[in-house]
Amino acid sequence: MQKNALTEAERATIEEHLDHCKHLCEAILEGLYLEELTQASLQSEPSLREAWTKRCFLKELSHS
Repeated sequence: MQKNALTEAERATIEEHLDHCKHLCEAILEGLYLEELTQASLQSEPSLREAWTKRCFLKELSHS
């Protein structure tokens, strides 16, 4: 075993933290999308379409 190798418990803890961070990022992106969607709906249809496009792009980005 290498001197700097992670134990299974350490690896599991890191993976758990990363998964938690991913969920937080998704929630933040969803909140930003909803805020932008609300603003866009007050302005015009093209803004609404743009907000939807950004949301789809951010969703894809967060799942990659």
